[in-house]
Formats: sequence, structure tokens, C-alpha cells
Amino acid sequence: MVNGQIFDHQARLHSFDLAMDVKEELLGLIL
Repeated sequence: MVNGQIFDHQARLHSFDLAMDVKEELLGLIL
């Protein structure tokens, strides 16, 4: 149970990092 919660938390952090990377790339293309 605890391992599942830790994995889920890490997955959310990872997807958030990916989203920020994509956002920066899009801003770079626009600017």
C-alpha cells in the first residue's frame, strides 16, 4: 500500500516535470 502511494506520487511529479518541459519548449518556439 505504501509502495503504491510512493510510486503514484513519483509518477505525478514526473508527469508535472514533463508538462513544464513541454511548456518551456512551446514558449521557446513562440518567442
